[in-house]
Amino acid sequence: MSLFRILDNWFDYDNKKIKTGSEAHLFSCDEIWEVNYLKGKIKELYPYLNDGKILEAIEACCRQVSAPRPRKIFVECVLSRLQLF
Repeated sequence: MSLFRILDNWFDYDNKKIKTGSEAHLFSCDEIWEVNYLKGKIKELYPYLNDGKILEAIEACCRQVSAPRPRKIFVECVLSRLQLF
């Protein structure tokens, strides 16, 4: 399933979040590096997807999923908007 593949191996993300004092399991739409990280994870599995389409899905889920945003729930929302989940 694509959700589990996207959620696999976020060690560098987790470490960066922990170093900044943030909760690693929460996704922040306000941090550009986090948005780019998720976009990169999606592009790894689905290189044919347009960057703009991925960013539109992320932005829509930023509006739809209230903060604090658990990573799994947020990624589910994004994949659903991209019709991958």
